[in-house]
Amino acid sequence: MSVIQKQSINHSIVNYVGVVIGTISTLFIYPLSRETYGLARFLIDTSIFLYPFILLGFEAVTIRFFPDFKNEKNGHNGFLGFLFIPVILGCIGLSLISLFWGSEILLWLERVSPMKFYSDPMISQYVWLIIPITICMSFAWLFNQYSANFHKITVPAILQNFIKITLPILVLIFLRITYNTDTVAFGILGSFMLVVLLYIIYVWRIGQLKIKFDPSFIKKPQLKSMLTFALYSLFGGLGTLIAFRIDSIMVSTLLDLEQNGDFGITSTIAQTIAIPTNAVIAIAAPILSAAWASNDREKIAEVYQKASLNLLIPGLLIFTGMAVCLDHLFNLMPNGNAINMGKWVVLTLGFAKIIDMATSVNNEIISYSKHFRFNFYAVGLLALTNITFNFIFIKEYGIWGAALATALSILLYKIGKFLFIYIKFNIQPFTIQTLYLLVMAGIAFLGANWIPDIGGQLANLLLKAAVVSLVFLGLVYFGKISSDFNHLVNKMVLRKYK
Repeated sequence: MSVIQKQSINHSIVNYVGVVIGTISTLFIYPLSRETYGLARFLIDTSIFLYPFILLGFEAVTIRFFPDFKNEKNGHNGFLGFLFIPVILGCIGLSLISLFWGSEILLWLERVSPMKFYSDPMISQYVWLIIPITICMSFAWLFNQYSANFHKITVPAILQNFIKITLPILVLIFLRITYNTDTVAFGILGSFMLVVLLYIIYVWRIGQLKIKFDPSFIKKPQLKSMLTFALYSLFGGLGTLIAFRIDSIMVSTLLDLEQNGDFGITSTIAQTIAIPTNAVIAIAAPILSAAWASNDREKIAEVYQKASLNLLIPGLLIFTGMAVCLDHLFNLMPNGNAINMGKWVVLTLGFAKIIDMATSVNNEIISYSKHFRFNFYAVGLLALTNITFNFIFIKEYGIWGAALATALSILLYKIGKFLFIYIKFNIQPFTIQTLYLLVMAGIAFLGANWIPDIGGQLANLLLKAAVVSLVFLGLVYFGKISSDFNHLVNKMVLRKYK
């Protein structure tokens, strides 16, 4: 767990810097041009939705089968070069489908649903950019996953957050200089092209850009296992993206880009809760893969419970702070009052993030076990329920309907995975400390709400956020809820250890 903790801290620091940039952008830049930001979110989220069709599930193969190829002396038997083959084929396939049948597919979607791809002039003008953005995202994510095998996640975290730096700059250029949406749309493509170039340079600098592939190394049974695993990962990953990204696409096409901008602003605020999750998963995934390879059930159970506990601490801290401070936050934002249902979108999505963090690495536990096919069926059900809920709730409740659809879908999905792991492996992520954390979060919430307003919105926000932090973190530390948390505080704050 020490490796997880060390890398997770570095990863989280990078991501929280990204959060600061993203928060400033969300509060003071994006609300100034909600439709433009809605367009940006549409392009980015739709590209993320499509990249499984390029990666073809091999981003999961990158971690799952790396131990079979690992050999520093001979370049890991050309594993990276092998991974490029299906990804390049995916690029060619998706590009050809887009070129010859893309228009017909979008027109068909308009005919069979209320979604607007051609009737919205801004969407129809830039929809073609989605394919090149998707290609760049796919190679970036492949390099990201490959780097995780060497416990290198800090620099990749910076590159994954790169768009958080460039997008507000592009929006400001649009607002202050060009007032032409081409600036934002083509700037997004340029940003992801630059990220791919930087990934190539980084992997080369750490000495792992070894792409010479020896086909004779892979035996037929191993190739069959990789293809089977990739196939299930493809559909599982696609289902996950349908579940977690379809809301942005559906808000854009069922409502409009401005409301998608509102949804993007509020969901970005909610997303800050889950920042530590990516760090823990990035490091825990190869450890769980190795644990399954040696059938070390005790290690798997340990990672499962510790990850849940250590994710809930920052998750509940941020969620509780949001519940107390959101009214003040929206009052500080330009056009904050225009974002209808904004507070409830944040809290609903935040609740979904807490459920996700509490069940921690259950997806990875299943993915690297012999029961990895279960993820395919579970995610398929998740995707189906989320699409159904979105169609039902968006028209009725607007952007809060999209948040409600996501939260309900995640709740069903996580309960299903929790029960599956418990039945199959007799392990679960919760301890008595989990209950203590919930009680402590409740005490911090009540304590901050008892504080009377003292004046301006910013002063009230800072005061109540400070009360939540001091009360909750103080209770966690002195209650000795997590040895990892206490060790971190002792080392970084109290300096009891060198």
